[in-house]
Amino acid sequence: FLWLSRGLGDVYKRQDKRQDHLLKDQSQQQKERLEHESEQRKLEREMNLKRDIFLESAAALGKMQLYLGSFVDLNETPQTRQAQMSGVNDALYKSALVADDSTLAALNDLQKMWMASITQISEQRIKLDISYANVKEKDSRIENLRQRNIEISIHLNSKNPIDQQLANSLLAQLKNNDSEITRIENELKTEKMDVAFQHLELMKLTFSVVFDYQLLAGKVNVCVRKDIKIPLDEDRYFINLQNFRDEGMAGALIWYENLIEKYKHEL
Repeated sequence: FLWLSRGLGDVYKRQDKRQDHLLKDQSQQQKERLEHESEQRKLEREMNLKRDIFLESAAALGKMQLYLGSFVDLNETPQTRQAQMSGVNDALYKSALVADDSTLAALNDLQKMWMASITQISEQRIKLDISYANVKEKDSRIENLRQRNIEISIHLNSKNPIDQQLANSLLAQLKNNDSEITRIENELKTEKMDVAFQHLELMKLTFSVVFDYQLLAGKVNVCVRKDIKIPLDEDRYFINLQNFRDEGMAGALIWYENLIEKYKHEL
């Protein structure tokens, strides 16, 4: 009986040990599973955060392109252009915090190109603004002279009698104003044509810069998609982007040359 009790006791002990090992294994597996799920949730949160930030960055890159293009609009001022850049710096700073090395390098290349382009375009725009301001000033001068002539004519044609000496003086003013208007109009023909040519040159430069910007922005797009694990046929994407750039630039040059010929003919 004692031998049987001891034997049963050994069996129970072995079963308890196996049960302990089984529980330990299950506990370890559950721990590993929970750690894995926690890590996956962490990665998912990080990826979602990156996506949100890169969406802001994409909008910022679009604003930067519009800013480049706005230089050809003569109604745009430095103040109105600057207003278009609202939120751009914040979005780019956020991107720099979460971007991987390749994305960060692509963003840096794009920003360097953008700054150099702004400097180049700004120089031409400033020259154009000066010429355009001179044209507007002369247009305003002509308008003032014409308004003065209207006032003189009304005074001369008034039913109220006027002194002959005053009448002669007013007639002389009228004649002088007409001569001044003719002189300014002759100057404006050349100056307005010069403004038109400067504007076309600015458009040509801006078109080229914008298309080059789109190529570099495309490289940023590729890096971002890799960073946030979105599939992309990179070769096809760049082929399409390059074709779009080449076709767009070719069309812009044809348009530019046609306008040049038109203005030359008018001149």
